[in-house]
Amino acid sequence: MSINRSNECTNLLSQSEDVYENKSELLIMKTDIERRSDFRKIRKVLLAIPGVVDATIDLGDCDRVLRVEYEGTCVCKVRSILEKSGFSCAELED
Repeated sequence: MSINRSNECTNLLSQSEDVYENKSELLIMKTDIERRSDFRKIRKVLLAIPGVVDATIDLGDCDRVLRVEYEGTCVCKVRSILEKSGFSCAELED
C-alpha cells in the first residue's frame, strides 16, 4: 500500500470516529398526554425539529413519560411545542 493510500485510510478512520462522537441524548419528560392520537400528532411535529431522532411515549405509566432522542440542543423547542399544543410537561431528572 502506498503512503498516500495509507494516509487516506487514516483520514477516513478519523472522520468515522468523529461521527461516533455525535452521540444522541435522551430527554425524558413527564406529560399529561392521554391519547395515542394526540401523541401521533405531536410526534410528527417533534420529528420535524432538526436533531430529533425519535420520540416515544409510555401512556401506561402514571407520568405518561415522553422520551425524545436528539442530537444537539432542542429541549426548549420540545417544551414549547408541547405547551403550544395544550399539554404540560416537566423534565424528569435521572
